[in-house]
Amino acid sequence: MWNEHHRNRLQIIILLGAAFLIRLAAGWLAGQAPVSAPLEYEWIARNILSGRGFVYDHLNTPYLAFVPPAYPVFCAAVYGATKNSQLVLLLLQCLISALTCLQVTAIGQLLLNNRKTALWGGWLTAIHPGMVIYATKLHPMTTDLFVYLWALWAWLTLYRKPTWRRAIVAGLASGTALLSRGTIAYFTLFAAVFYILRFRGSAAMLRKLMPALILSALLVMPWLIRNAVHFGRFPLYMTTSGELLWRGNNPAASGSALRPDGTSVLSAAPEPFRKELLTLGELDQNRLFFETAKRFIIENPVWALKLYAKKWVAFWTFSPQTGLWYPKSYVFIYYPFYLLTILLATAGAWAHRHRLRTPEGILLAGFILSICMTQSIFYVEGRHRWTVEPLLLAAAGLLTMLRRPSTVMEPES
Repeated sequence: MWNEHHRNRLQIIILLGAAFLIRLAAGWLAGQAPVSAPLEYEWIARNILSGRGFVYDHLNTPYLAFVPPAYPVFCAAVYGATKNSQLVLLLLQCLISALTCLQVTAIGQLLLNNRKTALWGGWLTAIHPGMVIYATKLHPMTTDLFVYLWALWAWLTLYRKPTWRRAIVAGLASGTALLSRGTIAYFTLFAAVFYILRFRGSAAMLRKLMPALILSALLVMPWLIRNAVHFGRFPLYMTTSGELLWRGNNPAASGSALRPDGTSVLSAAPEPFRKELLTLGELDQNRLFFETAKRFIIENPVWALKLYAKKWVAFWTFSPQTGLWYPKSYVFIYYPFYLLTILLATAGAWAHRHRLRTPEGILLAGFILSICMTQSIFYVEGRHRWTVEPLLLAAAGLLTMLRRPSTVMEPES
């Protein structure tokens, strides 16, 4: 028992260290550290530190709620503590991305009750080309993935053994994820409804759900109150939701933020529309985008459905725009990796199909489908899939040749 415990700990340390070193090597080889091209998150962080506030200039107007707050505030905190060191920020991202491999291992253990399979999932995450490269960019994908997997793990453990402590952790995880990216709200709602249905005969169990929901709401509330003070509207999460909806639902929509020729979807919009946008403020631009997208959907329901299907397919495969902004070598590495992942995921899902019908499997399916379905309403890029890319089931596929799936493990009482 002593040897097994220490062997497991050693395996985790090796996985964490290897994942971290892989990301450091990728950053060095790609020339991403210590300087990376600034995106909107970087500009917001700089504006926070300069005293201008949570502001990003977009479409000829200063936006006060361009993106959720978590990542820009994280960047600003790191810069404030390190005298604007991008190197420290990227090192922290590499560490967070490496910790994601441990999250995958923990979730795999919960879902499949098979440590070998769980470790395969962690190692596949460690070498995932997209996750490795994005850990070296000033982009929230790495932190988004971390808090999303934290939320999934927290809800899985809460189901397994409902306690006040686990409910608090689920609330912390869901609330933090809400401050990072809004699509987690739909999984949180799904998990709460599932929990209610599962324990509808036990008032004591249902009371354990309340701290999770209350705490997640309390964490996002300061952001909503701040926006209400600025804009006079409540609740208001982001002022770019209309634009994001419009990108995927307009006559020039490609499913992505880019056209097949690499130009933006907005550049293909009618000139009067673009000129009107530049005369409006933040809320009115959001309203115009939303109303234009809504009108397109109502007037062209078949077209809109085809676009939705196109985005759904692109979510799970590739769009014509994949790789336009990256070296060809990135695509040549990622394509085979993802195709192998899909094949192994199919084998793993079939071999462990009995587990997919368990409550844990239902929660996993709800996590994947809630993100896929809601993201496809707006627009889709390849990185949007990385939050839910089924590495755990892919790893399970590796073991179909080695052993039969073990029996289903019932939740703790």
